[in-house]
Order: sequence, then structure tokens, then C-alpha cells
Amino acid sequence: MDLKLLLQYPKAVQVLLAALQKSPASLPKLEKLLPPEIPAAALLSAMEQAGFLTKTGSRYVLQQETLEQMQQFLQLYAAVQNQQAEQDFTHFLAAQREAETQHAMLVTELAFFESVVSGNSDTVHLLYTPLGGKGYGELSRDPLRNLKYHLVITISMLTRYCIQGGMPQEEAFNLSDLYIQRTDTAVSEAQIHVLHYQAIQDFTGKMRRLQDNTRYSPLVLKAMDYISIHLHSRIFLQDVADAAAVSAPHLSRLFQAEVHLSISEYIAIKKVEAAKNLLQYTEHTAASISSLLSFSSQSYFIKVFQKYVGMTPKEYRKQFHDSTHF
Repeated sequence: MDLKLLLQYPKAVQVLLAALQKSPASLPKLEKLLPPEIPAAALLSAMEQAGFLTKTGSRYVLQQETLEQMQQFLQLYAAVQNQQAEQDFTHFLAAQREAETQHAMLVTELAFFESVVSGNSDTVHLLYTPLGGKGYGELSRDPLRNLKYHLVITISMLTRYCIQGGMPQEEAFNLSDLYIQRTDTAVSEAQIHVLHYQAIQDFTGKMRRLQDNTRYSPLVLKAMDYISIHLHSRIFLQDVADAAAVSAPHLSRLFQAEVHLSISEYIAIKKVEAAKNLLQYTEHTAASISSLLSFSSQSYFIKVFQKYVGMTPKEYRKQFHDSTHF
């Protein structure tokens, strides 16, 4: 199945899911819900191949047990993959592998797992690489089985790192068992990629809550998740409020009361944290990072970075490189 098709029309897929959640429907009925230029038949076929739908006679039936997987897939996979920064960073990692710079690969891998343990979903998104790309060995000649083996390895590593980071063993192993069981029953490569995202998000989220002494309300957590996923776009208060399904003034008051920061300050801090990781693990210039993180200008980016870090991006990169090269 071509995942790009689903990523190209995420809103259309959401419309189809919402309709099928109510009742099974035929292709002609579902086509009426979408603009004529949207390839409804192809989208439904792709969703069926991924195991999210089944076809009974002429009607499509939603697989309720995989509905959450599909929704998370659209929210996480599309949001991250469609960001130019993520694409650029993936290219960077691919170049590192081509050059066989093992030190850089190890640093990036360690940074990824440490980000999961710290609950830092922003950095996790930056350092994420899909299963089965360059650098992954061939554990089976069967493509689906090969992905399953690599996912089981990833889940095992996530489990060990998180236990070392303070997650209770029982909780960690239960989570591991759950995802390995889901991996075992997966019937398509698309499902494996969805499970990969879910596992990373689940472990990261649990570690974030574990690290947080403050118990944020569900509304504030929704706002934080939206900001994390859309970090490389211009983020407006109304968009965050819409994602949390509350009014902007109410969310602003609640966020300030719980986090002790305004939403704009929180966004700036998160963007600066992302910039620090890009300065550490990529060769992007300050101008490039400013653009990737949707700052209004390079000078404004430098000003904000200096406000929260105490030095310019150039000084920060030099300091980091000096501390890691002996």
C-alpha cells in the first residue's frame, strides 16, 4: 500500500472514517461526501489494504478495533512526515549512513532514546527515522516479517531504556507485551509503521507524565501535544484552542495557571529546544533553522534563542561541538 496516498488526503480520510463510524456505506454514497477531485475509491482501497476497512458485498465496513490506530496514524505520521524539517533531517541521517559515519549514527540513536526517556516528544519527532530504511539489516527476506523483527527490537530497546529511566518494570513490560502482540497479528507493512509510531508515542507520553511532577489537565496536555506535533509551522492560539475544543481565552487562562507560562512563551521555548537539537545533530545554518521552525525572520530567531539560551545559535553550536570532540 502507498502510504503517500493517505498522507496526501488526510482530511478526506477523516471524513470517510467519520461516515463509516456511523454505519457501513457503499462507494457511491461515500463519494458524495468528498469533492469530485478526491480519489475516494483509491483511498478506500488503500485503507482496506492496510486492514482498517473490510468490504462486505458493495459496502465498506470500518474495523472498529483499528480505528484508533488509523486516527493516530493520520495525526502523527502525516503531521511529522509533511514537515519539511523532518524531510531534511531524514535526508541528513541518510547521508550519515551513506558515509558510514558511525559516531554520528550512535550519537543520534542515543539522543533519540534519551529523548523518549525524558518525555521530550519534540526531539523524538526530530530524530525519528522510519523502520526498514538504510542502516537496517535484513533479518528476513519476507518484507513484512523483516519489519516485524525490527519493530520487536525497537520495542525491546524502548522498554529497557524506559525502565532505566524510572518507568515501573510491570508497566513497561505490559506495554511491551501489548505492542509485540499487536505486531504479531499485523497483516500489512502499513500496520507495522502505524504500530511503530504508536509505540514511540506511547512510551514517550508515559515517560513525560512520569517526569512531570505537575499533573496537567487533559485540556493542557492536548494543547501541548498539538504544539509538539506542529512545531515546524506557525502556531496560532486559535488553532491550539480548536485542537483542545475550548475557547482561546479559557485555554489561555488554564494554561497560564497550570504551566505558569503563556502559550506564546511555551511555543517559543519549545521551538528553541528544537533549534538546539538541530544545531547539535545537523549542519543546518541559523537561517535554515529559522525557516524550518517558521520564525518570522532570522534576526528574530537569534533574538529569541539568545533570550532563552543566553548565547547565539552560532555560539551554542561551537560550545556543543567543543564539548563532544576531544
